[in-house]
Amino acid sequence: MADPGPTGPADSAPGLPSPGADGPPTPLTRICLALALIAAFAWLWVSWCDFPTELWNEVRLAPAAAFFRGLPVYPTATSGTINTWAYGPLPLVFLGPATWVSSTGLALQLASVIVLLTVALPIVAICWFWPRSAGLDLSRPERLLAAAIVLGAWPRLGLQNIQADSFAVAFGLLGSLALLFHPTKAGRWIAAACAVAALACKQTAVGIAASQLLWLGLTGSPREALRHAGRCAVLGVLLLAWIVTSFGWEGPWFTMVSLPSHYPWDPEPGKRLVHFTQALFVQLALPAAILFAARRAIWRRDSPLLLPSLAWLCALPTGLAAFMKQGGSMNSIEGFCLWFPFAVPAGLAWAKSRSRPTLVAPLAAATAILFVALQLGSMPNPVWRPTLERQKQADFLATNFPHAVWFPWNPLVTLLHDGRYYHDEDGFYVRLAAGLPLNVAELRTGLPPAMHVVALPRAGSGWSIAPKLFPAGFQSTEFGAWTVFSWPPDGNK
Repeated sequence: MADPGPTGPADSAPGLPSPGADGPPTPLTRICLALALIAAFAWLWVSWCDFPTELWNEVRLAPAAAFFRGLPVYPTATSGTINTWAYGPLPLVFLGPATWVSSTGLALQLASVIVLLTVALPIVAICWFWPRSAGLDLSRPERLLAAAIVLGAWPRLGLQNIQADSFAVAFGLLGSLALLFHPTKAGRWIAAACAVAALACKQTAVGIAASQLLWLGLTGSPREALRHAGRCAVLGVLLLAWIVTSFGWEGPWFTMVSLPSHYPWDPEPGKRLVHFTQALFVQLALPAAILFAARRAIWRRDSPLLLPSLAWLCALPTGLAAFMKQGGSMNSIEGFCLWFPFAVPAGLAWAKSRSRPTLVAPLAAATAILFVALQLGSMPNPVWRPTLERQKQADFLATNFPHAVWFPWNPLVTLLHDGRYYHDEDGFYVRLAAGLPLNVAELRTGLPPAMHVVALPRAGSGWSIAPKLFPAGFQSTEFGAWTVFSWPPDGNK
């Protein structure tokens, strides 16, 4: 017999009317929906166009290309390709198909589609299927309006950068949806699988599993929480077996546990907090204020927002710790993204029940459009057409200097052309910041065997580590978006 699960709003979902129970949308609602969806699509389009301009994306996509070519991804302290993929392996599985091409620009465009779908699909699923409980039902247009609001307000870097957090959050959202919308034993197994998968994306995503256990313990019983811990443990063992079988144990342990434990704390935490004041207000202060103001409605067993709110709370400790480490950023604070997609449709349903229903669509559309306008205004130079000249020039260099050119900030280029995974400069910086030595003789084993050309992007700041590997008498020239350093082919001897 299927476990009936905890009582609460989600339990009544199967017997409730489907979205659209309010009847056909009015012409005003249709216009508002069209405008909101156009705004949301425009924001996704700009994010797709901007994706190839971000240097980090080539650095972060390279490990996926290496994984699908059977090359080692996780180095140890003394061997392997030094890189900055310090996260779980699951995002590499999803990103890998984007690297089945020979063009660097096309690979980035395909990777952008994967990232955008990773973000958008769980959001749309939540807004479409949840909530469906007494007093919280929304029509189909209102659900799509909620999705437009969430997408319009989504953190920019989550759409325009490859981040392990985006994949962890996606699994966290799907796990919460499974518990709320499908309160059976099968739904709990799905939720447990999502919690474990989130950890396989980023090792700091422990708050997702913790929130599920807390919710089941509060709304069901401690015994049910213990059962769920068992589900997570069983699936975690299977996941660990796959990781060890595919990657060994020494490399993942060093990369995901040992190396991050040596990351120093930010020496100037005050400056960091000031720099991210606006983002911290939106992602921490605003949810905290809402959760406090609506505490009587939210912090109770039958609240439809209890689980998302617990996810926000449980994600805070590890998120803030990672944020305050040197090199940390807002992407580590995952709680807002685990809470917001549930909060928006719940907020619309609440507004609909306490005001004229005809006002919901115009206000929701105006909110979505405002968020998109603010997002575009925050970008120094929004890109409306993809620009791939830098990648085309890199492909030209890699084609004309096979196994001889090194891209310290663009290892994806030579991976697609040479089929080899070379060190990246940011990986060097991470090792030095963690207090680990760099042996020059060992470094050369992870560089092109006939290296006598090095290409650094003119736009973007490096760590000035790569030039220390150049021999005396090198020359430099400008080639499009690149500064190319070169020396005679035998100059390394």
